[in-house]
Amino acid sequence: MATFDITGGETHTRDQSSPVQSSKKRNRLEKINYPKKRVAVACEICRSRKTRCDAKKPACGFCADIGAKCVYRRYDDGEEPIEIPSPAISHADPTSASEQHEILARLDRIEGLLRVRDAPQTLSFAQNPSPEASEQDPFTPHAGTQNPAGGRGHKLAFYGRQSFTIGFSLGGFSKLSNRPCPVALEPLCQDDFEEQLEEHMAAGDSIFRNEAVPLDSLDLALRRCWQLTQTFTRDILPWLPILDSMACTNLVTRAVESGFHPRNPETSLCLLILALGSFAEAANHFVDDPDNFPGIDYFRAACQLAEPDKGSANALIWVQCHIFMACYLLYTLRPLQAYETVHQAAHKIVILLQRHSHNARDPLYGEMCNRAYWACYLLEHELQGYVPFGAILVQGLQDEVPLPTSDYEEPGIYWFLSEITNRRIFTRLRQGLGWNMHSLFEPVVAREISAQLMQWQATLPQPVAFAFEDSMPFKPLLDPQKVFLRAQFFATKATILWQYIVQLLTSAADGVPYSRTLSIRDSAGQCLKFAVFHVYAAESLFQGRHVMLMANVTGLYTMGMMLLCAYDVHELRDVLPIGIREAIVVAWRCLSVFKANRIVERKARSLERLMRGKGIGIPVV
Repeated sequence: MATFDITGGETHTRDQSSPVQSSKKRNRLEKINYPKKRVAVACEICRSRKTRCDAKKPACGFCADIGAKCVYRRYDDGEEPIEIPSPAISHADPTSASEQHEILARLDRIEGLLRVRDAPQTLSFAQNPSPEASEQDPFTPHAGTQNPAGGRGHKLAFYGRQSFTIGFSLGGFSKLSNRPCPVALEPLCQDDFEEQLEEHMAAGDSIFRNEAVPLDSLDLALRRCWQLTQTFTRDILPWLPILDSMACTNLVTRAVESGFHPRNPETSLCLLILALGSFAEAANHFVDDPDNFPGIDYFRAACQLAEPDKGSANALIWVQCHIFMACYLLYTLRPLQAYETVHQAAHKIVILLQRHSHNARDPLYGEMCNRAYWACYLLEHELQGYVPFGAILVQGLQDEVPLPTSDYEEPGIYWFLSEITNRRIFTRLRQGLGWNMHSLFEPVVAREISAQLMQWQATLPQPVAFAFEDSMPFKPLLDPQKVFLRAQFFATKATILWQYIVQLLTSAADGVPYSRTLSIRDSAGQCLKFAVFHVYAAESLFQGRHVMLMANVTGLYTMGMMLLCAYDVHELRDVLPIGIREAIVVAWRCLSVFKANRIVERKARSLERLMRGKGIGIPVV
């Protein structure tokens, strides 16, 4: 799978001369002061793609082909680039080519780690854009050539000052960077973070009550344990296969035989398996009463036991415990508590992954560590809508940790790999920051990521493959993982193309003639069409609870708000898709199924309020 990297830079090959020849060359260079020679510099787009640029003016061949604005880097104080001797590598010398490839790969990894290291420094508590930000032409891609430290270098506007807030917001979708918010998108600018935080904290307190749950008060009969374990391996484990199904069976066997000894870490992990099995068994539980959640006593007892001493705090089994705790909290629709829990697992697994020699000696242990890392990676990225900076830690290791492997047709392994690839395509550009924090008008970037997503969809393995359908109704899919991937595919496409909607509305507010916006109207229409597709593709996922339900809630609410803001807007009249009104109603109806949860109820209420303002009737549920 191809990936997109925004780092620029030009590559120079090594001098292949002998040491004697190199010494003579250096002596000659020291004695003779040659004048600096001007050379053509690659444009910013070719630099970002790391492709050869013909440096033609006013636009290079690649930019001319795709219709992008060709920008060449400017140098301060009349400084010009200097030509560096770089003899071509002979095709007859495979060693040189391989060495260069290895060097470039290492540089890519180093650059990625440096960007991640610098990313937290760009965050702040400020709500307003930095005063240094300057207004740009609405049709100029918002790509800066200054980094926050004031040095030269190519950095997209993702690296500006950001709001360090916790809570869900679509404010980043309301305007382009350093541009005013169009009137039609003002409903996206809801500043209710403090109210959200109070609701999240209250919801968490109701789950983690202080009363102890004695183990002898739980139903730990052998028959019941096997029933719940079977449900767990069928309905939970395929979504996050951090354990082998046989390992789960052996784990429960040992726990039952030992009488669930409270000092044994496996007891906590086994109780979490039983808790998740209980919730999966009662997936149609729509009431939000923590004391009556299926498996809540198993969960609370496991949390009480999951307080290990410092000597074993970073053991892999505790990482697995925290991942399964987060899964249970996602079942209960507690995103903030789920993030806090999985973030603990992420910290622990990063430490364990540094034990390279130990992991190499025990391949099975190393594989389980890799799977735990990728589970944390997926969960933290799915929760970025609520904690935008939450995935920075795991993002820095994504090119270092091997992907999960399996020597048999393990349930869920194809889904796991496919979802990891999808997330990497969508998140690499943002370097771990939340997808809902910015809207940039970067057409080339949008087309690149869209093309990679289309390639991802076209090359999915058969067990999770779905056909790309460009019109409704869709063919029904019975596999929930296929349904999830298809819905996520549409949501990701809509999110990437949303910049065209914002650009159209911004251009209209600036008085840009209609004729100058024709080139972006097709992409704007595609955005809204994919948003409608997502609503109908995700509808069946709201029939009951599952591990990724919170991600579906987030995606459906986002698409619903996008469609509502675009609905009945004069400037978008010719790009509205067929069925947009019906899709809005479907989105509201799906969220209303879980209105007993205050976090979901807030989202449903926002849709309902905007629907009334747009003249869309509220159906009787």
